[in-house]
Amino acid sequence: MKVYITMTGLSDWAIFNSFWAAIRLRNYLPDKIYIFTIKKRIRQADLAKKRFEILLKEYNKRANIEIIQVAEADFVGSGRRINEVAKKEKSQGNTIAIEVTPGRKAMVAGALVPSIQGMADHVFYLYLENFDYADNIFMRIPLTVQHSHDFMEEIKFAVN
Repeated sequence: MKVYITMTGLSDWAIFNSFWAAIRLRNYLPDKIYIFTIKKRIRQADLAKKRFEILLKEYNKRANIEIIQVAEADFVGSGRRINEVAKKEKSQGNTIAIEVTPGRKAMVAGALVPSIQGMADHVFYLYLENFDYADNIFMRIPLTVQHSHDFMEEIKFAVN
């Protein structure tokens, strides 16, 4: 089973576009999704969940989507919580992808803990070289200005 862990941030489109890029550019169609958020971004997490469900329907897919609230700017606490989720899912033999594109620094730092500990199979990041497109939907952004990265894959390639 494929698990996708993501987080809210400053942009409604970053969370959705990075999810769409994971599906479209990385062929990562998850069975289970965790959206980590802070209290003041709950609305954004709910919106992301609805958008994810609509997009997944287009791929004839359903996924269990869970929103988990963590304390703002608490990278230790959010990291611990993300680590618990990754550890639980990995112990069940699942493939873990962590999406860091939309997250704020404190939550991203905490989210990288599972990758360091070897529980994350993928760490996705969608880099936009031109922020003129930041408030557009994925398919309206030229592929020439967006670059999908899987840090785990790139590190393995660089080391070998």
